Amino acid sequence: MSHKRARETRVTVSLKARLKSDMGWGDSQICNVSSRGMMVRHIPPPPLGSYVEVCRGPFSIVGRVRWIAGDRFGVQSLEDIDLDELKSPGREPTGPVSDRRSRVRPAAGQMAQVPDFWARLEASNRLARQLQFLAMALGGMTVALILTQLIAASLSAPLAKVASALPI
Repeated sequence: MSHKRARETRVTVSLKARLKSDMGWGDSQICNVSSRGMMVRHIPPPPLGSYVEVCRGPFSIVGRVRWIAGDRFGVQSLEDIDLDELKSPGREPTGPVSDRRSRVRPAAGQMAQVPDFWARLEASNRLARQLQFLAMALGGMTVALILTQLIAASLSAPLAKVASALPI
């Protein structure tokens, strides 16, 4: 008895889309869609197992490449796909959309506000530089102390002879 999941019904379509993969952005074509995935045509196809973003109008679908056959590949989406919304890109989405183009951007000349990651990184680097300086200073003082004792030990015997030879 097989416990394999039954294949979901797919709707054949021919929809132009944009695809983002590790290789960057490119034009692609959605060939068929189900609520959990789609078949996409793109040259060259992204690597098996990689994550891609398929954009059509205001809609963005993120998924993982599950199979490749020539210039076509299957994408298993991370969220359910609404075929009606995907077919009509001129409409506004009815649900939340994670489209990067809808984000608010800083005005020209202003730096984007990044979470305090960069501030923490800079503070960590500053602390590392201070600790490195402290370690170098302690190491230098230790070497100077050892050299002083070595020089004193090597000169003490000759200086004792000179001191005993001098009349007081």
